[in-house]
Order: sequence, then structure tokens, then C-alpha cells
Amino acid sequence: MRRRLGPGWGSALIAAGLVWMTVAGLRSSRYRPGWFDPDDGPSCAFRPEGCPADLDAALRGLWWWVGAGGVLTLLGVVLLTLALPSTTSRSGARAAARPRPAGLHALAAAAVVAGATVVLALPAWFSLLLGEHLLPMVAVGGWLAEAVLLAAVHAWATAVSSRRSWAAGLTASAAGLAAAVPVSLAGVHLGDAWAVLLAQGVAVAGAVLVTRAVAGPWRTARAGTGLRVAGVLAVLAIVAGVLVAATSTVEQDRVAAFPSLPEPAYPPPDAVPPPVPVPPAPTVPEATPPEPVLADVPCDPADLLLSVGGFDAALGARAASVEATNAGAAPCWLEGVPAVTLWQGGRPLRLVVEPGSVPTGGPAVVQRVGIAPGGSAYALLTWRTYAGWADDVTPQSVTVAVDPSALPVEVRVEGRGQPAPFDIADGGTWGIAPWAPPWN
Repeated sequence: MRRRLGPGWGSALIAAGLVWMTVAGLRSSRYRPGWFDPDDGPSCAFRPEGCPADLDAALRGLWWWVGAGGVLTLLGVVLLTLALPSTTSRSGARAAARPRPAGLHALAAAAVVAGATVVLALPAWFSLLLGEHLLPMVAVGGWLAEAVLLAAVHAWATAVSSRRSWAAGLTASAAGLAAAVPVSLAGVHLGDAWAVLLAQGVAVAGAVLVTRAVAGPWRTARAGTGLRVAGVLAVLAIVAGVLVAATSTVEQDRVAAFPSLPEPAYPPPDAVPPPVPVPPAPTVPEATPPEPVLADVPCDPADLLLSVGGFDAALGARAASVEATNAGAAPCWLEGVPAVTLWQGGRPLRLVVEPGSVPTGGPAVVQRVGIAPGGSAYALLTWRTYAGWADDVTPQSVTVAVDPSALPVEVRVEGRGQPAPFDIADGGTWGIAPWAPPWN
């Protein structure tokens, strides 16, 4: 039966399973806003058939399709392992009498898997931008690709049969994946990628040393079959555990970003991903500034009508403004940066405040702004969209203190009829500019 099936059948099932997982993962991208400009909405909205009534249910259904492709891939791995030759050629037997040192073998395996990870990291990152449904395919594909390389290294170092080398490659690759995935999901940035490579290299080298240490009993024909089957089952269990942990972590992050409870549990600031990379905001032609208003007294907060509006978006850049209108009978002035707090679900969002800018994109300068009766001053708010990480369901509110000595008051938000017009996540970053006169 082993000869009738042959290694080709296992390889074909592996390829079919990976294609299946890829197609199912790519289908999820049509139900999510585009990462380049989330304001465009999901691509299914522009299709003749439109979007499903329940997008969450459609995404949950795709996980079953991804899982079916994963089962098909793992079945192919089992068939390929059983179909590979279990005997060693004469030249291989002669070489096996003097295997290369285990330390050299471990170092070579760690170096090979580190190089493969560097090569595969960029295409894997781009594929994950399309949706978390592609994460299992990326994990399984990386596991198998590195298993092939590690199997070649194992055959070079020990000259054992192709089945033993393949099983050793699967084991070492799974150990490296089990170490690299948790480190990656812990929030390691690109500049700290060495931490992922170090964890993966140590795990692979350790797996190689363990494999070499227990290689002796595998040489007997009677014990070999049972140990190989146990090894394959152990590898499949490790990979299944890694995939379950990875997908559940991604799903927990998605639930944290899209809470459905009245009081959502926001992630800590250091767990929020950076804003979606977008081109710089387009510049606005400078307009002739209005004549300054002469005023001798600071504005009494009781004489100011505050509101937030003027929402604008372009290529991922977002802007709004705090407007202070003088409802008194005499001119007054404002100076400095207002204290603006964004609330959601009854809790203040912990946002990092950066120096604000003017509408043309340049840095804003603190100045004394005179306001005539009925006139207004503005403080520009700018941020980059956080796309799907922002909670767009729970209503938002804003409190403003016109200067450090004033008490904050809740202001009206004119947000295009949306309950949460600020698409920014807890722990994100925005810029608050000082008070300025009207820009046109």
C-alpha cells in the first residue's frame, strides 16, 4: 500500500490543503475594510451581490473552511511521512558510521531556519494585512518550508533514511514555530525581530540535540516503527496546539477591538498596534489670514460656547477641531493648548498627546488669539486612522478645558451622525494644536 500511494499523494494533499487555506483566508478580506483607506468600507459593498447581513457570522464560517484545509494538509504530512523510504542507502550507511558532531548539526540547523525566517517574514507580513484568516496558512506553510530545509540538514549531518530526516525536520521546525509564534504575538516590533530569531534558533537547536540524543533506539527495526509513529503524532499535536493558540489570540484581539458589551474592556496602551501606514496627508493651500482681533482680557470660560466638529479624512489622515465661540459682549483672548479628553463607554481613552499642527501640515505655534463677540478660535485635532482596531460602536464624548486653570466641560460632538466619529484606539496617539484664529 505504501508503494501504491507513494510520496506524491502526500505532497499533493499538502499542496491542496495549503491552497484551500489560502483561498478561504483571502475570501475573508472582502468582508473587512481596506487597510489603505478604511473609509472605503469592505470590498463586498462594491460587488453586485453585496455584503452578507451578518459579517461576523460570515467570518466565523470561514474559520471552518480554514480548519478543513488545515486537516487536509496534516493528513498529507502523515501520508508523506509513511510513504518515504525507511532504509538508508549503502553510501549513507557508510557515512552514518561517522556522523558529524551534534553541536555543528544544531548550529547549522539554527542558522538555516533563521535565514528562512528572514526570507519568509516579509511576504507573510503582507499576507496577514488581508486578514487574520491567513494566519494558519502562514504558520503551516512556514512550518513545512522550514521542515524541508531542516530535513536536508539532518540528512547531511547523519546520513539516515529520508523518513527519519523528514520526521526530524518536522520536529525541529515545529519546536521553532512553537517558540517564535508566542514571541511574535507578544507585540515584538520589526526592530526587535532578533528576539523572534533568537527564540526560534534556540528551540530548533535544542530539538536537534534531543533528536540526536534519542537517535540510537531508532536504529532498530522493531522499535523504529512505533517511535516514528509516536514522533509524527507528537509533531501534529505540537502544531495543532500552536495553531489553536495563535488563532485564539488573534480572535481575542479582534473581540477587544470590537467590543459588544456596554462597557468594553480596552487593551493596554502597549498592546495597541501602530496606526496603519499611509502616505502623508495632502497639504492645503495657505489662505490669507484674517485681521487679528485686539482684546485686553482673557476669555471667561462661562462666556465660551465649545463644540467639536469639522471632521475630515484623506488617505488615512484624520482631523477635527475644537471651536470656542465668544458669546460675551466684549472681545477676549485665548492662549495655549486646550486640554482635550476623549471618552468612550464612560471611560477616558488613554491617548498619547503629540504637538499639534496647522492645516497646512506644519508645526503649530502658541499665540494669543483675540476673539470678537460672535467670533471663534480653533484648536486642530489630528491623528492617523486605527482602522479595525478602533471601537466604532460605543458612543464617544469629549471634555475640554480651555486652559490649565479652567475646569473641563463636556462639549457637543458634531460627528457626521456616528456614535464614535474618532476612529482611534485606546492607547493611540493624536496631536492637539494650540488655539488659533480661523484658517480661512
